[in-house]
Amino acid sequence: MTEQQMFFAMLALVAFLIGLSKGGLGGTLGALATPLMALVMPADKALGLLLPLLMVGDIFAVAFYWRQWNGRLALWLIPGAFVGVVLGTVVIIDAPTALLETILGIVILVFVVYKLYEERILGAINYQPKNWHSLVAGSVAGLASTLAHNGGPPISIYLLAQDLAPVLFVATSAIFFFVLNWIKLPFYLYAGVFDVGLLRSDLWVLPLVIAGVFLGRWMALRISRIAFERVIIVLLLITAALLIFKPGNGGAATRKAALAGPIPSQAVMRLGRGDLRALDLSPDGTALAAGGSAGLALLKVDTLDTLWQTATAAPVTSVAFAEDGALVAAGLKNGATAVIEAGSGRVLATLPAQADDQQVTALAWTALSEGGRELAVGYDDGEVTLGSVVGAKSEVEAEAAGRLPSRGAAVGSLAFDPSGTLLAIGDHEGGVGLWNVQTQTDAGALAAKGSGDSISQLLWLEDGVHLLAGGADGHVTSWDVKTKTAQPEFANHTASVLALAELGDHRPALIDGEGAVVTGAAAPAQGSGDRPGLVAAPLAAAWSKQGRLLAAADAAGNLTTWQSKQGPASEAGARNSTFAASGAQANAVAVSPDGKQIASGLGADILLWDAASGSLLRTLAGHRRNIGALAYSPDGATLASGGWDGDVILWNAKSGDKLRTLQGHKRDVAGLAWSPDGKRLASTGSGDNQVLLWNPATGEVEATLKGTDQGVWGLAWSPDGKTLAVSTSLADILLWDMTKPELSASPDGVLRGHSNWVSTLAWSPDGAKLASGGADRLVIVWDVANRRRFQSLPGSTDVVRAVAFSPDGSALATAGLDQQVRIWPVAQGVDRPTAVLAGHTGPVDDLAWLPDGGRLASASEDGTVLIWNLKGS
Repeated sequence: MTEQQMFFAMLALVAFLIGLSKGGLGGTLGALATPLMALVMPADKALGLLLPLLMVGDIFAVAFYWRQWNGRLALWLIPGAFVGVVLGTVVIIDAPTALLETILGIVILVFVVYKLYEERILGAINYQPKNWHSLVAGSVAGLASTLAHNGGPPISIYLLAQDLAPVLFVATSAIFFFVLNWIKLPFYLYAGVFDVGLLRSDLWVLPLVIAGVFLGRWMALRISRIAFERVIIVLLLITAALLIFKPGNGGAATRKAALAGPIPSQAVMRLGRGDLRALDLSPDGTALAAGGSAGLALLKVDTLDTLWQTATAAPVTSVAFAEDGALVAAGLKNGATAVIEAGSGRVLATLPAQADDQQVTALAWTALSEGGRELAVGYDDGEVTLGSVVGAKSEVEAEAAGRLPSRGAAVGSLAFDPSGTLLAIGDHEGGVGLWNVQTQTDAGALAAKGSGDSISQLLWLEDGVHLLAGGADGHVTSWDVKTKTAQPEFANHTASVLALAELGDHRPALIDGEGAVVTGAAAPAQGSGDRPGLVAAPLAAAWSKQGRLLAAADAAGNLTTWQSKQGPASEAGARNSTFAASGAQANAVAVSPDGKQIASGLGADILLWDAASGSLLRTLAGHRRNIGALAYSPDGATLASGGWDGDVILWNAKSGDKLRTLQGHKRDVAGLAWSPDGKRLASTGSGDNQVLLWNPATGEVEATLKGTDQGVWGLAWSPDGKTLAVSTSLADILLWDMTKPELSASPDGVLRGHSNWVSTLAWSPDGAKLASGGADRLVIVWDVANRRRFQSLPGSTDVVRAVAFSPDGSALATAGLDQQVRIWPVAQGVDRPTAVLAGHTGPVDDLAWLPDGGRLASASEDGTVLIWNLKGS
């Protein structure tokens, strides 16, 4: 059974169980609903999916016992229930999915214990009614119901203690949970647990809820409730165990899987390695850790050969070797920090983000002591977390051990003193603070927040008394930590300080953002400038602790290492061009008709790859700005490229020679499409609102099709050559009849169904269907002949930037700003993907199938192209 079939089968079963429970078979049966669904989908999404079904069941339960409840008791429970819902919502928002599943399993176990000892619990209660008891009962019920739709036990205990008649008891419970579920609705919406695409699945199982209600009402009078509940309790125990011990729960295994490996598990190849953003040299001086948009790589210092490369779930923003070189920490743009084995590149542990939308900006290690060490992590929101990393070097565990008071300004640098007692914290507003790790207390400030420019580097000298603080303004100040006084500045530059080192005899040194290397004394001195031939304007740099090794990377992706005994002297590693230029995006990808060559854009360059080996064949340079679109001619001889500079360039696909430049657009070229016979090329200008039809043989414009006054984007030519489709910023899809002798400026047809701009289009191989995606996060498959929707696919969580039909037309690939690639079956009524592919760390802007239909190329703003293996998906 496929995952999709398992999901629908479980949903049908759970809907029926909810109906049986609401019909009179009791809360024991209803308690099974959420944990069963959590076995086949994320726990938070299961909560959102089931709430509407429970609310439908509530309607029948309330109707059966209409006005037979105790309104005063129900009303007293509501304020506490509201408090419980708020607390439960906070847990849902902050807890990772795996932790939420574990919590759900624990709640179910508590419920089982209560049911097993229910009579003893109730019998032991010497109850004297108090109004505040309703607040406690309502709060606990609201919390349990929000986390697991299982608020029955506290309400049962409370109401039974009120000595109510059976009918009054059931009716009061029914009206309370009716109101409680409505209270939960806006909080679930706020927490984001509702998946609109999944909620549509509730519609077809609603009849099962209703059927279950009436069958449950009939069965309640005809079966042994005690025997029935025993069976359900056994099922609950099994389900709770599966949730608690579900593979990946506990967080570490799941997070490791998301970070580990050179490429994602379902991908067979990564083309390119993204840009560089952070560097650090190993303590022994043999290796260089280089982090960037596609992950972390370890390079040999002398040759810059890659020892290993590990993919990460988000771009690497900070990197730091542990003192003994056994571990390396990589801070990510998503706020997580990976602890990686330096020898193998294996992710050993992960410290999760401490808040939403955090980015790691600084890292610092203490020395190893008694099998453990501390890792300080600084974030762009001013938070600093102390993590405890314990265990053997190949099997460590990491957990957050403390959280420092927020500095209010982004953390720029962190540094432990040689004893590991004091942590220095530099922020982006010039502040330098001290934290005593042993006593967990504030040890004062060296420089107040707002006293200067951003502190980009901190370095303790070996004496443990002096601390160097380098700023983004080029200033380096030496602080006497004992007296908290500043010494005369070591250097005063205008370029940001990128790296600091101590060369011996307390002689500090720095590398700045202009490539200058400055050495001097800690005592009053201006230092001496020296330019040893580092890259001219580095973005990132590192200096080994002994001062013998330097490394720097520039905006073009060049990487250089240097070594010296007395200071910088000779180049050790050659410039490395395998990294991308800073911020270079792979916005476009195309596959040659024979499947042997893949073209991708990287910034303003075009890279041609061998599809079989993944080796780079050649680089084509001709555009002045980013590549926005690529398309091979039907015979594969010519490659067309469209740039953000407004130019369309035709290239010889085999030799890489430029054939001609087509100039006519005033703004970015957003789409290219060849006619099936290869005699015409269509291009769209995203801002000039024009569709130009070119004669590629002469370079002349044959016709200009006026789109809208708001912008045209996607472009697709039907396989039979009769229709040209263009998407617009007004959410329309314009259709031109290309068989007419004279093409008019206005389209011959319009498809309307999107609610926001449409960015991408693709025809099915048989020409019967057209797929479109856009800013409304919706993908529509159109029956073009009948001008109607064939299929709606609402699963994307952000703007859709690319759609592509498989060569046989049976599957549709979609991707966009949510960084994921989804594979959908092309069939009416199907609105769930068969595969969701995660591996890019930036938005995915383009897709292209290889002719074999088993592989798909995706181009991302992380600067790489992934080739996915989809055989069997």
